[in-house]
Amino acid sequence: MIRNTVWQKIPKGPWFRWQHADNELLTPDEGMRGEDVAFCRRLARQTRTCRPTKVSIPKSPPRIMPRTREGIWQERQKLKAEYGQLFDSVSALLLRHDPIGIAFDNENTDEYDPETGTILPRLRNCEAASDVLRVVHEEFVRWFDAGNAGPVERYADIASEVWRLWQSHR
Repeated sequence: MIRNTVWQKIPKGPWFRWQHADNELLTPDEGMRGEDVAFCRRLARQTRTCRPTKVSIPKSPPRIMPRTREGIWQERQKLKAEYGQLFDSVSALLLRHDPIGIAFDNENTDEYDPETGTILPRLRNCEAASDVLRVVHEEFVRWFDAGNAGPVERYADIASEVWRLWQSHR
């Protein structure tokens, strides 16, 4: 992604212009995205051969995550207060199973607190351990990408233990 301020430093650049935003990913135009929108429109008026492509942009997550260290800490404290011992139990469970492999010889017992904080609110919609398996895997894919998260089967034991904890919490 190249911001428009970069182009100010390049002689005779850019060959396109942003329509409404500072960069090509944020250019809103009825579902069309990208720096090629203005260029293709100009070319289309002349030749009628170029068409900007429509790209579906995934919706933002429903909750805006805090961006400062203090905001993250406050959000985590709020979740810990809401879920109590369940938060600590799920975080410890994830640390014990360590599906990503980040807890080796590590004194930080809160390594999986961020993931716990996104898994717990979604448990309300779960009706079985299979639903928990899907939720846990989706969250790990979200946090670490599909390659690092690995296959869904890796999370079967975690999901069944989280489901038991959730059942006793309700």
